[in-house]
Amino acid sequence: RPVTAEVAGSSPVTRAIYDFSIKLLLFSCCLIMLPYQQDEIYREKQAMIADHVKYQVRELEAQVASNTDASERALKKAEDQKSQADRLYDTMNFRERNLGGWFGGDKDKVSRYQKIVSLAETFNTEAQNLATKAKQFDSQVEVVLDAHLQESDPAYCELLQPRDAATQMKEAVDSFLDKIDTALSEIDDAQSMETLDLFTKNKGISFLSYLENSQASDAIDEVKSAAEPFQAAVQTYNGFLKGFETPQIESSLGDGIDLVFDFAFDGFDFMSIFTLSSLGTAESELREARTTIEEVNDIVEGHLAQADQAVSGYIRQARLACNAV
Repeated sequence: RPVTAEVAGSSPVTRAIYDFSIKLLLFSCCLIMLPYQQDEIYREKQAMIADHVKYQVRELEAQVASNTDASERALKKAEDQKSQADRLYDTMNFRERNLGGWFGGDKDKVSRYQKIVSLAETFNTEAQNLATKAKQFDSQVEVVLDAHLQESDPAYCELLQPRDAATQMKEAVDSFLDKIDTALSEIDDAQSMETLDLFTKNKGISFLSYLENSQASDAIDEVKSAAEPFQAAVQTYNGFLKGFETPQIESSLGDGIDLVFDFAFDGFDFMSIFTLSSLGTAESELREARTTIEEVNDIVEGHLAQADQAVSGYIRQARLACNAV
């Protein structure tokens, strides 16, 4: 009889073991096929990348590896010298540690210790410089690939669009928050001066209070002026994301991203918060607005992080393709 028929008539435990074995076999097949699938991806990427770009990337990668290895060797030398200095320091007495070997200490030992410490610092500095060079070459790899992909890969260009939009939105959020923070600071100064003015009859204090109130009013006007453009930027970004659901973006950013920009303040009228009758009211309303904008900021930062991750992942695939044999 077929094996499946025997299993069907077996106990639940036997059937469960059989099912698990089949699943394990399928999973193993997937693992076996994964390197071949990955090789196929690299071959597709290789075909899209110009030969001169591959050569340039490989040359830069070689510099990254060379400087990284040299940095690690220099760091090992620095650690060895430091260990040697520590052992020598343990043999030194009070005069040698604190008085340079004068008044009965061994000046030669102090001199050897100082030279070893200096050499350790030299190796450590060399390691840091080499590591910095390696990072610079590493950054150049990404710059080269980014420029080439923007010229030759439509999928990559498509992937850049949400990142660019999120970057612009983040700049708009930061600018608006900065204006709100400036206004809150000016209001705080004006309130402090008003309180001082209440308890004094000094004309100089009264004049300073007037100046502080004027500066606070100007700062509030700045927020008023920026509110409408900011709201327009929000609506533009919202519309961009609603109309940008593509397979490339969804697969790169992941299934969890909500491309519909559902703001917590949907329908919030920014202009209505500026019917202000006093500094206290202004402060309260501005703080409420700031809390709302902070929620927007969290959402935008999340989108920007996901977009950056998608772009970095795409460049990483291209980078591996350049080095694949």
